[in-house]
Amino acid sequence: GAKAPGYWSPFVEKGKKTDLTLRLAEPDGKIHTAGSEVILELYHTTWKLAQQQGVYDYINSRWEEVRDLESSAAVKLTGGEGAVSVTPAESGSYTIRLTARDEQDRTAVTELSFYATGADWIRWGADDMTEIGLEPDKPLYKPGDTAKLLLKTSLPEGYYLVTVEREGIYSEKVMHIKGSANLIDIPVEEAYLPIVYVSVASYSRRTREPDHTYFEPDLDKPKGYFGMATLLVDTGSRMIDIKVDSAEPVYLPGGEAQVTLTATSGGKPVEGADLTFLAVDRGVLDLIDYHVPDPLKFFYSTYRFPLGVLGADSRSLLIDPVTYQVKNLHGGDNGGKDGEEEAGEDGKSLAERKDFNPTAVFLPSLKTDKNGKAVVTFKLPDTLTTYRLTALAAKGNRFGTAEEEIKVQNPINVKTAFPRKLRYRDTAIGSILLTNLQNRPNKVTVTVSFDILEIDGENSYTLTIPAARTLEVPFMFLAVKPGTATVTVTTESGVLNEKLTETLVVEKPYVFESFTTIGRTSEKGTSGQGASEEGFIIPSYIEDEQGSLSITAAGSRLASLKDAVNYVFTYPYGCMEQRSSRMLPLVLFGDYIDDFGLAAEVKDPKKTVEEELAFWAKFQKEDGGFPFWLEDTYSGSSYYVSLRVAHILYHAKRKGYAVPPSLNTAGLLRYLQNPGSSVSNSDYLMIYKIYVLSLHGVDAVREANRYFAKGDGIGLSGYGLLGLAYLNTGNRDRALECLAAVKRFIRPGTQTIDLTDTYETGYFYNSQVEQLSLLLMLHAQLEDTTDMTTRIVTTLMQRQKNGYWYNTADTSWALQAFASLMEQGADGMPDFKAAVTLENTELMTASFSSPADPPQGRIFALNAPPLASFKKDTMYPLRFALTGKGTLFYTATLKYAVPAEITDARDEGLGVLTEITDLEGRIVAGNSLEAGKTYRMRAVISSPKRRAYLALRLPVPSGADILDTSFVTTARYKELDKPATDENGYDEYGYDDDYYYYASRPREKILDNEVQYFWDDFPQGKQEVSLLFRTLNRGVYPTPPAAAECMYEPEIFGRTEGRIYFIDTGK
Repeated sequence: GAKAPGYWSPFVEKGKKTDLTLRLAEPDGKIHTAGSEVILELYHTTWKLAQQQGVYDYINSRWEEVRDLESSAAVKLTGGEGAVSVTPAESGSYTIRLTARDEQDRTAVTELSFYATGADWIRWGADDMTEIGLEPDKPLYKPGDTAKLLLKTSLPEGYYLVTVEREGIYSEKVMHIKGSANLIDIPVEEAYLPIVYVSVASYSRRTREPDHTYFEPDLDKPKGYFGMATLLVDTGSRMIDIKVDSAEPVYLPGGEAQVTLTATSGGKPVEGADLTFLAVDRGVLDLIDYHVPDPLKFFYSTYRFPLGVLGADSRSLLIDPVTYQVKNLHGGDNGGKDGEEEAGEDGKSLAERKDFNPTAVFLPSLKTDKNGKAVVTFKLPDTLTTYRLTALAAKGNRFGTAEEEIKVQNPINVKTAFPRKLRYRDTAIGSILLTNLQNRPNKVTVTVSFDILEIDGENSYTLTIPAARTLEVPFMFLAVKPGTATVTVTTESGVLNEKLTETLVVEKPYVFESFTTIGRTSEKGTSGQGASEEGFIIPSYIEDEQGSLSITAAGSRLASLKDAVNYVFTYPYGCMEQRSSRMLPLVLFGDYIDDFGLAAEVKDPKKTVEEELAFWAKFQKEDGGFPFWLEDTYSGSSYYVSLRVAHILYHAKRKGYAVPPSLNTAGLLRYLQNPGSSVSNSDYLMIYKIYVLSLHGVDAVREANRYFAKGDGIGLSGYGLLGLAYLNTGNRDRALECLAAVKRFIRPGTQTIDLTDTYETGYFYNSQVEQLSLLLMLHAQLEDTTDMTTRIVTTLMQRQKNGYWYNTADTSWALQAFASLMEQGADGMPDFKAAVTLENTELMTASFSSPADPPQGRIFALNAPPLASFKKDTMYPLRFALTGKGTLFYTATLKYAVPAEITDARDEGLGVLTEITDLEGRIVAGNSLEAGKTYRMRAVISSPKRRAYLALRLPVPSGADILDTSFVTTARYKELDKPATDENGYDEYGYDDDYYYYASRPREKILDNEVQYFWDDFPQGKQEVSLLFRTLNRGVYPTPPAAAECMYEPEIFGRTEGRIYFIDTGK
């Protein structure tokens, strides 16, 4: 190795001697004393330039490096050390090469490069002749330093404009420099941190009169020369040092901790600094290896200080002077002789532990005193863990951060090892882990008690724990009742007496099946009497006799909407379209909230709606639109969802709800008015946009006329939306034309109508339910034809399944249609009494004398009178009768539970198959799993056609823990957790072998004992997903089936059979 005295600078003056210390070293860094001689060679590097003229007079340059040996010497070493001097004779780039041989004749070589500065003109091997190289002497500077930059230029002499720049120009100067290897001094100021840019500009002049021909490049033409370098400036002057001192390194759980924070800068206290302090459980932070970002690095990151100055030189635009005559050109009057082309060239009491908050303290605003100190006192939670203490400081333009740790532990640490969640009928073995942290044995009595769980065996044990050892105490318990169980662990010993309280959720995963019938009955003629009958059977295989018969009777159609409202309000998936659908019934039917059975969930509809609108505002994109999935921060706005939000906002404002200022309605409308090319080709979306804009008073008549001129190609939904838009703008005649166009595709029946659309719709929106809803809305406003309105209503009601329509989008449109119908007063005036009987048993009676009369209903439990007396698997007549005038609308729903773990497999359009393997790929036969092992569950979902928005649920036994490989603590399993390619050849990201994107992989949501997957677009064929889980708790675990369903077509579903898993030691 070689070392210069003091700081080694890469720049040395030409002709100046530089002393070097040489040393021979072993690979472990020790001095090698056996060697006695080192050969020193000093090489001067130059570049030779070869140029060649290319196409369009482009000069191709090729640089060839030439390394000339300038001097050499043999240096004798004593004890493995020696000294030598080198003196560069010329300016330019140099390399010192040191060579030595050891006792086995093995060669060791060290090279050290530097630049010799001076006024010589040398050629640098730059790719661009007009580029000026700038080489700083240090990688980092401090304010007050002088940066030395080597000017590597191809100009032998010239004037140079030297500027220091960033947001603007800090300084500028013009220097006359002779030679091409000189140094420029740049004083480094405080204002330059963390980065500043030094630029150098110069130019060349002609050295002779131009004499090139038309076919020769003008190599002597004046040119601009430019170079730039970045100087990094140390931010240490802006750093606040924080010292975190805990009064104790170890605390008892629930004890009071005291921490002193001291802020200094440059060794002096910082008074009045703003501090933020927090203490968080490392067990949580380590899941993703989280640390609070350093504010100094954040605010002084170099990417936040880009260059804001642009430079240019117009000499590159100079036209070549004319040095030739026309007759010398091709085709000129030169006797047919062409020109020639030439070549060119580039404690003791029973303490209770129940507070397990992972954040022990968070204090966002503290102030340091004149000594730079701030003292924090806080109560620790009861978790036995290590807490990371983090402090942040800021004052003016100075920042700082620091981390320390404290431990919370008892002389004997007591921890539980129970499943995260239990299912009803689970039999689990949970453990108490006792760790003796003292250097002597301790006798301990541990007792476990539950409230709704049942202990199988002893619930108390006394044992002696050896010093520095951990013992496991197992307990078997049964989940005999669903609910939230309280687990109490009491530990008594000579050094610890405590009570540990935890909660454990026990769920009962019923699989419900339900059937709904909706109908109506009217008076027959002038008799004032009318009746309808439905068949009613109670199945014999109902679990726990769980089930009910729900009956609703109403004098208006509002009663028929109860299940539909509950469907959109309680739909389990939370995309933006479904959240907006959830709010729609509250907006449209807020006055009837009791009638829908939502009063317990929605105490104040107005408050609920306005809070939801404020929540939406948090996810509005910069372009004004809204995404489909709220948690997906990387996806852009969804045009359809944004239309739905704007549509809901209109109804909310019309009904008197306050839209929060944070929700930018104007920005949303601007987004809708400027659709991208990917959606502007959709006639449906563009016409829906016209309708929504018309609701908000935006004039879109011209665009509406353009789509109306397309004729039947816009479909029935197009005609319906345009007709409503024309009505909103006062053009009733054109709205009537739209209605007439729709009527051409209607075939009336005795009670219903048939619709024949002009084209086949291919997505979850623009369905026939939507078409019927739009037709009902348009017809009710334009024509007073009760008979046709009734036919449309009957047809729409027949499209219901289980009390709602096919998906949340369809159900929302139908609800809007019925709300419109009610506002038009089209339901007539009821005046009748209704009676509902089963066989000869009267179930309920009701009277209706006004359309505003609320619906009346009863729910009858299957395991209570009167239904408990009816035989199973026997059909009985369920009769709905009225006496008086009007129409009785009724809804009857039979709902019952089937045992989850013995549920049969079903394929109703979706096939679901699952298997469990070990990590070697061996399939697990039967239902037995070995405790402590990691398994993979594979699920194959198949569909004979492409599906939109498909959801899959994969439950695992409660005694297992699902591995989330995105956590740092389980990242070693990440390679094993990659899903396989589907049968169409698409990989885990949805690309095929040719990198053609078709279908995205599903979103994954990991819960305590199941994983949920969601596909936006599920392709025809098969898809495979997999998850990893580790079996932890021995026991017997009934597990519900894996189930898939189309989110917007729930009648399309599939499931496996339920299973009972046994987890044991495997011995």
